Amino acid sequence: MERSAVKDLGESEFRKNSESPRFFTSFRMTDRDGRITERGRVIKGGVVFLVKTTLMILRKKEIKEIMEKYDFSPLKKMGQNFLTDSVVVDRIVSLVDGDNLIVEVGPGLGALTIEAAKRVSPAKSDKVGTRQFNRMRKIVAIEKDKKFIHILKDLIATENLASHIKKQEKYGKREERKKAEGKETEGEESTIGGSAPPMAEIEIIEEDILRSLSIPIAEDYTVLSNLPFYITSAVIRMFLEHKNPPKKMVLMIQKEVAKRICAKPPRMNLLAVSVQFYAEPKIAFKVSRNSFWPSPEIDCSVIVIDRKKDIPIVEIGSFFKVVKVGFSNPRAQLLNNFSKGLRLKKDIIKKWLISSSIDPIRRAETLSIKEWLGLTKTFKKI
Repeated sequence: MERSAVKDLGESEFRKNSESPRFFTSFRMTDRDGRITERGRVIKGGVVFLVKTTLMILRKKEIKEIMEKYDFSPLKKMGQNFLTDSVVVDRIVSLVDGDNLIVEVGPGLGALTIEAAKRVSPAKSDKVGTRQFNRMRKIVAIEKDKKFIHILKDLIATENLASHIKKQEKYGKREERKKAEGKETEGEESTIGGSAPPMAEIEIIEEDILRSLSIPIAEDYTVLSNLPFYITSAVIRMFLEHKNPPKKMVLMIQKEVAKRICAKPPRMNLLAVSVQFYAEPKIAFKVSRNSFWPSPEIDCSVIVIDRKKDIPIVEIGSFFKVVKVGFSNPRAQLLNNFSKGLRLKKDIIKKWLISSSIDPIRRAETLSIKEWLGLTKTFKKI
């Protein structure tokens, strides 16, 4: 498929998306203001399928209008910074493409919520030139603020109506024009008569995520969130330690916190060990503070945390007791930390560390998860 074939759709920026599903190549099309206005998928072979996914990204002016209408102001202490960058939203939501059940923490004004609901995944088909849509996607949005719940419900209702009207108008006119010109493409998906894929179901639950996670989840799910900075560690830990943890977490968090979570020896820390015991984290991309309004004081990163298929077989309470004592003074030697924290003589601690192949003068930040597991297994012998 040549660039010119997609350029007819009004594209001003052409970028290939390497995260696209198997057999598909994705294209982003943005207008002059940088807003993503179309998403096209081209099956290799040249057949174009158009799926209207105009991003509902609120700009600073629009957010202020909503604030005035609903009588609220963003609270700095609550980490209320709203995404206003459509490219960032598109990149974040692309990381959950193909996931059927998404649990979003703190949806705010719905930038991620609504776009995720639009990404109704294409099902596999044996027939080239046909397109089926997976209507099983569901978004569970957890929000504790009654005012935001009210606003989000209104925005979702508005987006549903606007999306339907725009799909009918744009694609109806385009197909009529192509028919008049005799240029109708065989196999191109028609959207006349409401055949465009609907938004996925969105369920909004009023709940304080820090107090409890009472929603019953009996299947694999993905957590999606632009997390307020002050609850980052608590939310990650709560989900990873849940009886049914998510298969994946896609989170917008502070850049420095993301680095700490993904750290490796010799720069490990307590948070990194706590996350990497259960999962494999990686930084997907960085996000400028200018992508938000109001702008936070620091830049952010989007982090992906994939649950491990096999959690290490070890007594979890003992594991974290050993780790916490080891990191009680990160710059001190393990020998000193364990002797003071466990209230044992240094000779006993030294013998224990050496028997576990750990040099007593090492610091906690130099140990790997495997070495912490080894210490835990020999801990009961001292």
